[in-house]
Amino acid sequence: MPYLYQTVITLKKDGELTEAYGCRTGFRSVELKNGLFYINGAALKLKGVNRHDWNAYTGRCITERDMLADLYMMKQNNINAVRTAHYPPSPKFLDMCDELGFYVMEEADLECNQMAYTNKMNRISDAVDWEASYIDRADRMIRRDKNHPSVFSWSLGNESGFGTAFTAEGKFVKDYDRTRLVHYEEDRDASIADVYSTMYTRHHQLEMLGRDTSRSKPHIVCEYAHAMGNGPGGLKEYWEIFEKYPRLQGGFIWEWIDHGLRRKDKNGREYDTYGGDYGDYPNSGAFCCDGLLQADRSPTPALRQVKKVLEPVRFEQFDAQKGTLVVMNKYDFSTLDHLQMIVNVHGRTRKVYKGIWDFPHVGPQQKAQAKVLPDNLVLPDNSEDWWLDISVTYKEAPVWSVSGEHETAFHQELLAEAKKEIREGGGRKRLTVKEENKIVTVTGEDFAAGFDCIHGNLCRYDYAGENLLKDGLGMNFWRAPVDNDKNVREVWENGMLRAVCNVTEEVEVSERETCVEIKVKQFYAPVVLEWKILIEASYIIRQDGRVEATIHGVPVGDQLPGSFPRIGMRFLLDKGCEHVCWYGRGPSETYADCKEGNRIGYYHSTAEQFYFPYVVPQETGNHEDTRWAGFVTKQGNMLLFEAKDRFAFGALHYSQEELTRAAHSNEPERIEDIILCLDYAQHGLGSASWGAECLPKDCLYPEEFTFEWYVCGQRCEE
Repeated sequence: MPYLYQTVITLKKDGELTEAYGCRTGFRSVELKNGLFYINGAALKLKGVNRHDWNAYTGRCITERDMLADLYMMKQNNINAVRTAHYPPSPKFLDMCDELGFYVMEEADLECNQMAYTNKMNRISDAVDWEASYIDRADRMIRRDKNHPSVFSWSLGNESGFGTAFTAEGKFVKDYDRTRLVHYEEDRDASIADVYSTMYTRHHQLEMLGRDTSRSKPHIVCEYAHAMGNGPGGLKEYWEIFEKYPRLQGGFIWEWIDHGLRRKDKNGREYDTYGGDYGDYPNSGAFCCDGLLQADRSPTPALRQVKKVLEPVRFEQFDAQKGTLVVMNKYDFSTLDHLQMIVNVHGRTRKVYKGIWDFPHVGPQQKAQAKVLPDNLVLPDNSEDWWLDISVTYKEAPVWSVSGEHETAFHQELLAEAKKEIREGGGRKRLTVKEENKIVTVTGEDFAAGFDCIHGNLCRYDYAGENLLKDGLGMNFWRAPVDNDKNVREVWENGMLRAVCNVTEEVEVSERETCVEIKVKQFYAPVVLEWKILIEASYIIRQDGRVEATIHGVPVGDQLPGSFPRIGMRFLLDKGCEHVCWYGRGPSETYADCKEGNRIGYYHSTAEQFYFPYVVPQETGNHEDTRWAGFVTKQGNMLLFEAKDRFAFGALHYSQEELTRAAHSNEPERIEDIILCLDYAQHGLGSASWGAECLPKDCLYPEEFTFEWYVCGQRCEE
């Protein structure tokens, strides 16, 4: 926490006190040298967010409790900087920033970006008769807030073009206060600004800016990673670039909180409203619902990823023989003495070690080797995966913490992988095969599996007399578009991925001594476009009830879309399968480019809890890097899904068609049963609602694929 001092200024006349004024302040230095900016001698990185004043019920009228809640939550998620977009905040907010130790870029209440519609963006900003007004905005801000040590930079305004009025404003600021930086993003040449600044810079552009050491000033990204709806994706890769190049001194995620107003519908359900819901025109729809928090300050799942990417402690170079890791201290001024490592070694059913370790002495931005495991540790067997899990916590809870042992970072290493069990699937009652109305039913000792010969997919699975899988919905290539699919959605819609049809060409059923094999040839294609996916599938049903599916797909055609939303299967599970347990990433939803903030582990939840109520309904509830997922009934029966490789899955009481149709969170119609998506892969998220598209490595291209997955029924205790 910063050191603050009470400063009192007194005015005396003839030795008599006539007036006294006091305020808290602190000492810190801000300087530019060697192409970087330094705060108290450290060329630090801004791990920031843009923040507007907002409350779900009162709009821009907020309380001190709201302000403090924001700052506490930022601290809890490793955020160290705030840009006061796009106006000076309440002085109380700056008092709190002083106390808690934030870096504040305070911005003048100056924005005229609507001039873009006139095609004369600089019309006001390059007019001499506007200079006094521009200076006035900065003057009032600086005179009021100059004694707040948390303010390290004055920002002249936002998205207003550039010209003589900004030059005059910047000159005034520098003449008045030489102890802080001057920022303005549209000063492209940094002629008056002390830093180069860009918005929504794509990853490859940021890489080029980092390499450009010919520039004499540092670079920040004042807005990036547009956090609208599900996302942003690609945040980890942004920070890999920030940390690679010294002249890139961080940035501010857009943005902290949604600007939605809470309302109740006729059924008493609360939901967030946005532009156009009040008969207002023109409007921007839900575009301002673009925060890491929803309007009521509920965190979105992406906040876990932010916390992970901004961790102050990193680990690398695990040495299993020595039981050591190299620790990187990412703090700018602190050692790691105030933190501890809570170390667990565990499998699915057992924990074989728990210990608390101190960090070695490691200075700011330095590395050191740390012992994390005892020398005598022996793993029991190879019947399950064994994980090293390190939780970095505070020894003493900070004032902003909501729990005694606040976790600020974590790290995992897979110590040993379970030996794969070879399942023969024999030794039980011989299978019986019956076909009726184009449904082939294979029955064993305690299960029955149904196969739909018209649609070419598994359509039923019963275990111990309980119907668990009610219907097969075929292959699935769509998802309810997320806000960040704004651009690629057009590709998917034009490619008619919402409307592919399944044509089953051939089904062959072969009965063998210990199994039944069903082979399928089919294709999926839109009605009118020249592309399709050729499918050859094999379903082997064994005597122990295990169904082994191999789906091989080859996309072909001149009009193939440039990418797919997903490739996978859909099933309708009985409502009794509400309880979900899985081995993979959790507890929150994860996607290809937004997942590292969730540990790999063993989790329990429900299909009801998988749904996150985004302001505009969209894809939600996916879980990446899954090893297995089970759906358990009250009777203790479980429908277990596995795959040869890692897979993704989600289970909801809402169809993707409903989520695509709905415009508000209270509109999708819930069904009692559960729709399971079992995915080979899904397209990443990106942040293209106003920023970077999904990175190529996380795009799902129309390429040949093979998806091997398995399903069986069993007792939960097994």
